[in-house]
Amino acid sequence: MRFVIKPYRSAGKIKLGSTITEVKNVMKTKPETFKKTESDEYETDFFREDQVFVYYKHPGVCEAVEFGSDAKVFLFDKNVFKLNFGQMKEIMQKKDRSLEFDDSGFISYKFGVGIYAPDYREDNNCRIESVIVFEKNYYNKK
Repeated sequence: MRFVIKPYRSAGKIKLGSTITEVKNVMKTKPETFKKTESDEYETDFFREDQVFVYYKHPGVCEAVEFGSDAKVFLFDKNVFKLNFGQMKEIMQKKDRSLEFDDSGFISYKFGVGIYAPDYREDNNCRIESVIVFEKNYYNKK
């Protein structure tokens, strides 16, 4: 399945704010479900075939979607996993001058997207391992 990111709105047919049932209805396969941490209120759905993790919050609605490196994810008409970290960083820095970098990649609060590439400090052209699309205030939870 192809996933085109629309910042703060959707990733492919998965819309942020969709119910668990709505998400499962747009995906072609049945997910594996698990709690990422013991304190999670809702289970995470993992759609293995498409390499998609869907995270939920109260009252059972999608708050974020994360993609593994085998997923077909497009942002600004670019196939994210066909690019290396340095290429993606360059594209994003032209669109968002306030990227927030940490030890494992960067977050764009302007576009509601995070890039995970834990090896980027040693190799700026390393492989991107995952991409997360999230709703406003996803990282500001207490």
